[in-house]
Amino acid sequence: MDKYEYKQLSERMIELMQNEEYGEAKEIADSIDWRRVRNAMMLANVSDIYEKTGEYQKSYDILQIAYHRAEGSRKVLYRLSSLALKTGNVDEAIDFYDEFVQLAPKDPNRHILRYQILRAQRAPLEQQIEALEEFKKAEYIEEWAFELAKLYQEAGMTAECLEECDDLILWFSEGKYVMKAYDLKMRMGELTGAEKAKFEKQFVPKLLTPEQ
Repeated sequence: MDKYEYKQLSERMIELMQNEEYGEAKEIADSIDWRRVRNAMMLANVSDIYEKTGEYQKSYDILQIAYHRAEGSRKVLYRLSSLALKTGNVDEAIDFYDEFVQLAPKDPNRHILRYQILRAQRAPLEQQIEALEEFKKAEYIEEWAFELAKLYQEAGMTAECLEECDDLILWFSEGKYVMKAYDLKMRMGELTGAEKAKFEKQFVPKLLTPEQ
């Protein structure tokens, strides 16, 4: 493949990626030998395409090439640690986590990586909870707030679970994780009348019939 053909294909692949057409973007990615590409950002994009299409090993392998092209990138290290877990390489995930922490000792995302590693190791729930509570002190993000609520439920900490769900609903008001918080409260039998009405108004109309 010459430089012109590579340029045309890679530009089309990025366009598809930006439009979230990951399946077609992956087909183009499969046609290119990424070992010959030196652009770390392009390699990171290709890794993202493979991750979005569930090909975690390919995503991991491509990102390792990017890692050697751009050593010292905390974003690459974070994703490598996360992808290592998705491919079952817990020891490698820990190595990348350690390198990430050395590079960015105050980055709140270190708590997310620690939680993911603890989860993969099936560590005690108290340790998993502590990791996400530390993250919450630094940043409040819907996905991880709901994950913390689920951990509280799993640990039998009902009051903490309900408080976390209420905080999530209060802060964000709507969206996927707010609906998940409503659903969790409903399954626990703790949904109020007003909450149930709002949940049903937003969620039930989106349900598909068996025929659909």
